This record gives sequence, C-alpha cells and structure tokens, in this order.
Amino acid sequence: MRYLLFLSAFLVGFLPASTVFGLTPQECTDIKDVYGWAPDICESQAQEASTPPTLVTPKSATAQTTKPTAQQIEDHIFFPGGGTNLDATARQQIELLTQLLNGELLGNACLALVGHSDASGGEVANMQVSQARADAVSAALRQRLSDPQKVERVMAAGESVPLENMSPRSRWQRRVEIRARKCSVSM
Repeated sequence: MRYLLFLSAFLVGFLPASTVFGLTPQECTDIKDVYGWAPDICESQAQEASTPPTLVTPKSATAQTTKPTAQQIEDHIFFPGGGTNLDATARQQIELLTQLLNGELLGNACLALVGHSDASGGEVANMQVSQARADAVSAALRQRLSDPQKVERVMAAGESVPLENMSPRSRWQRRVEIRARKCSVSM
C-alpha cells in the first residue's frame, strides 16, 4: 500500500492534474502522513472540499422514479429480464386479461398492442425487439381468446415513447402497452 501511495504521489507531482485519476481525499491524507507532503492536486481538492457546494439538481433527476405506477402496471406487460420471453408475471397478467376479454365485462373490447424498448440499443434493434415483444403478447392472447380477432393491431414504437418520470434506459421501458377500446364490429 505504501508503495502505491508513493507511486501515486510521484506521478501526480510530474503529471498534469487532468491526467491523474482516482485520488480521494483519504489517499491525499495518507500520502501526506507517510511522506510529509501531498501533490498539488490534493491541495486543489482540499480547496474544493472547503468551498460549499451549490445544489444544482437536474429537473429530470428529481422527476424520475424507479417503479411504474399502478396504472402503468395495469396498462402494460413488462419484460424486466429483457428479450421477448414472457415471464411468469406476464403470463399471469395475460391470463387475467384473457378472462376479462372472454367475459361479459370486456366482451366487446378490442385491443391494440404497442411494443416498446429501453434506449440502451440502437434505434433499429430497439424497433425490432419492441415489435417482437408485441408479437409475443399478441400470440399469447390470441391463443387464449374465444375470438382472436379481438387483437386488432400489433405495432412497435421502439424507444420513441418512454414512460414518463423514468429514465429512458430503465428496465421498465421494456414493455407492451395494452390499449383497449370498443370493437368496431360486433364480436
């Protein structure tokens, strides 16, 4: 440890401050304790530490949440593991939705499914995976519905319509939105 501290101090003394990374205030204190002096970068860090920080928080950071709202959970089927495979929670949600669509309460409802992705991939790949997600939900619903034509539209939005108040890279952006409306033709 002492050798690393000495080497850090040696390098900091000869390199511009902008090229040295990773000296924490504790490391500066350790260097000064062991060698009786500290590199200039430590002095500038000490001055920065004594200057009161200004609290500037980006608006997007304050508005972001970590989980979807209850309404978002109800209106979407999520793919928290990524990819296009339906997990147990998604299959359970599809089963419940199917029961409602086959029943009296939503018997005359039709669906539009919109696949979404997070912003971690390229635009083309995100569009493809969001379409595959919508197709997976569509296939699961049509397999269970008494009238498969109740799934009227299946489309992809890619990363273009993120959930509000969440990072575009959040895992919760990987989802299929369920839009229900009254069917245009009696079923």
